[in-house]
Amino acid sequence: MSNLESLKQAGYKLTPVRKTICDQIEKLDGIFCAKQIIKKLPKIDRVSIYRNLELLETLKLIRPAINIKNEQFYEKNNNEHHHHHIVCTECLETECINCTEPKIKQTKKFTNLNHLLIFTGICHKCI
Repeated sequence: MSNLESLKQAGYKLTPVRKTICDQIEKLDGIFCAKQIIKKLPKIDRVSIYRNLELLETLKLIRPAINIKNEQFYEKNNNEHHHHHIVCTECLETECINCTEPKIKQTKKFTNLNHLLIFTGICHKCI
């Protein structure tokens, strides 16, 4: 189900601004931040972008991925496989890294187990 369908099902209006933001997020690959959306959609008010990202996060349509240099990055919550990220500390370019999730949940009998693992470094473009 697309973000727009989920918003409609949750009872939210599909305003032109909301549609544009959701369409932009659908086009993105990997993680993204509000600044990237603002840059791609300069005619849309910043506050509208932040509020819509907050709404999408509340509805669990996107999820926080990482926070680098006080910038929150999100990823689409499409129930993909578990993965981590590597981030360039200079330009904030990010890439997904596929890792197998440890079986801590099963062996230690924990529920709702969460963790955050971020690799940082300097990418080849910034060296």
